[in-house]
Amino acid sequence: MDARQAFIGLGSNLDDPVAQLDRALAALDAGAGIRVAGVSSFYRTEPWGDTAQPAFVNAVARLETSLSPEALLDALVSIETAAGRSRARRWGPRTLDLDLLVFDDLCSDDPGLTLPHPRLHERAFVLVPLAELAPTLEIPGRGPVRELLAGIGDAGVERLIRQPGILEKRGMSTTEARTAPVSVPQLRKMKSEGQRITMLTCYDATFALAMDRAGVDTVLVGDSLGMVVQGRDSTLPVTVDHIVYHSAAVARGLTHALLVADMPFLSYATPERALDTAHRLMGEGGAAMVKLEGAGPMLESIRVLAERDVPVCAHLGLTPQSVMKLGGFRVQGREEAAAGRLRADALAVQEAGAAMLVLECVPRALAAEVTRSLDIPVIGIGAGVGCDGQVLVMHDLLGLRGPHRTPRFVKDFLAGTDSIEGAFSAYLQAVREGRFPAEEHGFD
Repeated sequence: MDARQAFIGLGSNLDDPVAQLDRALAALDAGAGIRVAGVSSFYRTEPWGDTAQPAFVNAVARLETSLSPEALLDALVSIETAAGRSRARRWGPRTLDLDLLVFDDLCSDDPGLTLPHPRLHERAFVLVPLAELAPTLEIPGRGPVRELLAGIGDAGVERLIRQPGILEKRGMSTTEARTAPVSVPQLRKMKSEGQRITMLTCYDATFALAMDRAGVDTVLVGDSLGMVVQGRDSTLPVTVDHIVYHSAAVARGLTHALLVADMPFLSYATPERALDTAHRLMGEGGAAMVKLEGAGPMLESIRVLAERDVPVCAHLGLTPQSVMKLGGFRVQGREEAAAGRLRADALAVQEAGAAMLVLECVPRALAAEVTRSLDIPVIGIGAGVGCDGQVLVMHDLLGLRGPHRTPRFVKDFLAGTDSIEGAFSAYLQAVREGRFPAEEHGFD
């Protein structure tokens, strides 16, 4: 599909509005030349203009399409008609309303199709879900979506707690519905479009399935298993065999998320060892990407892996495998000389061929600066909200307190929810909306 990007507004306040929107999304995703690439949360909106009617349910979907704008509009009208679209009066109740809001950067004043939608900038029930789904989107001729929303406010728009709908039953999340597994190019595209990337550690098939159902983008089989699973004091005793075993188990629970596997201590000390380790992690463990720590001497291993089509995630800042050299788990990059080295290392791992970077325990301003300077996605942990995405250790997210000190960047997402999957969903939503990490979870 020669895909172009379009954003669609959905609304209903008749005949079970949530179900109407779910059916419309499924019909869109099944349409020729259309792929639903993302869906906002569903929102309850107070009626305006004609207030003597039920509240609306609204959402925004991001589509990838090979259709022309006119053909896409015809498809929307067909879905509305099939849903029994009813508009008894202007601004009145309706069974289903689908609006073409934005189509790439196209501006059009044709009588049958105005782009962007002529009243998009006036409607909080459109701007709120649009800002959630694509926070950096620039509306052609209007400006950044966040600035437009700030100009009118979000009064009368309230997020709904969703029940599983048609898309979720197919293994997709509400906020990131997809029809295919997450890929390495897709992560880079998410960065370019301002969509925050979510990552969690995982060590077995059951938790992997729960994360996949919640809609996590990437799952990391981390050498953190040495501490949270094996009860050790550091990650250093973890072996390649351990990671292969746990990675293979996690892979059996995933259909959507991209699987990243840690390369254990000294398993990539030379390019030859790195190739052997990557072969096992991907061949036996089912990983789609491998992660290694450091720059400097490790740049050649990154380069050799990348040249042989092995996707590599680099890891800078606090690198747990270097804990003996660092003298403990300490924030990295606070002094200017150390910050300069980190900036240089980040550019170096990208130049060597890394496809993604994790920054751990780095001052938030420095992490945001590094993120802006790179073309590859940057995932933070204890590095502030300015990164392209976030990762947490699953046990920390669930509030499981082991013998080790709880890091400052941890938040218990199980508190206030009624299930583990609910905790995963709460984390994903908080990351995607930029609410986590908060100020108290970072370092200056």
